[in-house]
Amino acid sequence: NVNPCGDDASCSQTKTSLLCQCKPGFQRNKRNRQCEDINECMVFGACSQHCNNIKGSYKCACEKNYKERNNSCIAKGSEDQVLYVANDTDILGFAYPFNYSDAHQQISHIEHNSRITGMDAYFQGDMIVWSTQFNPGGIFYRKLHDRERRQSSSGLIVKFKRPRGIAVDWVTGNIYWTDHSRMHWFSYYTTHWTSLRYSINVGQLNGPNCTRLLTSMAGEPYAIAVNPKKGMMYWTVIGDRSHIEESSMDGTLRRILVQKNLQRPTG
Repeated sequence: NVNPCGDDASCSQTKTSLLCQCKPGFQRNKRNRQCEDINECMVFGACSQHCNNIKGSYKCACEKNYKERNNSCIAKGSEDQVLYVANDTDILGFAYPFNYSDAHQQISHIEHNSRITGMDAYFQGDMIVWSTQFNPGGIFYRKLHDRERRQSSSGLIVKFKRPRGIAVDWVTGNIYWTDHSRMHWFSYYTTHWTSLRYSINVGQLNGPNCTRLLTSMAGEPYAIAVNPKKGMMYWTVIGDRSHIEESSMDGTLRRILVQKNLQRPTG
């Protein structure tokens, strides 16, 4: 019983003719009229990572620490991923897939008319670190898996009352932050902005040492980020000439990265 249409096609016999149709995963070659395998891996998006073409079909494969689901590779344990959000007076944790309407965890709540101005996650230390302004102003942290859910001041900020952006160096555990002023709050509103002591600072999370890295600011330093692997930090400045700067994490090698067409770079 030889299939006149070939092994890769189905055959339908009528009274007057023979109808051949390629099986799924095959297509007819217009030159020799034979059914040939379709290489689905040549189609963009067939698989999210690796694609192995097999006769009449294909198979997706994933890198290590990923698993396959509906031809897509997702990170193993993604169901345990949490998105942390600072929402003015609250720090919230949203479980994957990060739907606000679903149940979420309140990491911390800020009272006394204070508000959160910056936040970063320090996963190596299993904690969330954030900054607040006024009542009280300072830097605080909370252990993510602390059963007693205690809120503790890091002891890092004593005289600095107006921290803004904050970033954690996950290699050394040091904290970098931008600060508005060491003045009394009344002086902030009665002193010209050029006299305010804007600064970029660094300190230890659980230590007494902190220092001002940079104090010469042509505007208000706002957001800050660090890249410990390259030993660099980056921050935004708001003012008459808003810009984005970078320097090494010890304050040297300072230069402006972006200056044109910036209005108010807050993050």
